[in-house]
Amino acid sequence: MCPEVEIGLGTPRESLRLVGAVEDPRLVAPRSGADHTAAMQSMAAERLRELGGMDLCGFILKKDSPSCGMERVRVYGPKGMAEKKAGSTTRACATTTSSPCSRGGG
Repeated sequence: MCPEVEIGLGTPRESLRLVGAVEDPRLVAPRSGADHTAAMQSMAAERLRELGGMDLCGFILKKDSPSCGMERVRVYGPKGMAEKKAGSTTRACATTTSSPCSRGGG
C-alpha cells in the first residue's frame, strides 16, 4: 500500500517533505504549500485499526520517506533547507508501536 495514494494523492504527484519542529513535523507539499498531516495521521490510524485484527508481525517501511520513513528522515526548516533529521515519521511511529511484534505478540 502507498500512504500517499491512500490519502487521495495521485501518481505522479508533487513531492512531500517534513517541515517544522523535529518533535512534531508537518507533512507538506513544498511547491503548493498543501499540508497533508491530518489526512496522513487519520489514514494511518484507521489502517492500523484494520490491520490490527490480522495475524501480521511486521511492516516494510521506506528509508528516508517523509510519509513512512523509520528514522533519520529529513526535516526542513523555514528557509527550505534540510536542517535536522527526525527520529521517525508519524506513520512509522504509529506502525511500530501498534505492531503485534512490538507488543510482544510475535
